Amino acid sequence: MLPKKHRLKKSEVETVFQKSKGFTGNGIYLRVHYTENKNSRFAVVISKKVLPKAVDRNKQKRQIMASIKEKATNMATGADVVVGVKNSLLEKTELLDREITSLFRQAKLI
Repeated sequence: MLPKKHRLKKSEVETVFQKSKGFTGNGIYLRVHYTENKNSRFAVVISKKVLPKAVDRNKQKRQIMASIKEKATNMATGADVVVGVKNSLLEKTELLDREITSLFRQAKLI
């Protein structure tokens, strides 16, 4: 779990969706809103259409947050990032990690 200062609130997620730039990959997308904050903040969004069971959605969110936490040490500051899942990558953690890294590079976050 990320520290609270690195997490977006629900109301802030809507703002990111409205004012952000999008990046897409295999099964995952990023929405990035660059701000003046000194900390980058993150949220993960998974639709019930993608993963109907809450257990699976939570597991996928934990996997994504763990991947983000590893990369947070050399992350650019001042970005609000929403990571969304288009199709399930539950069993493919290495692919998930590679996709997140590649999207962060596209967005110039790392």
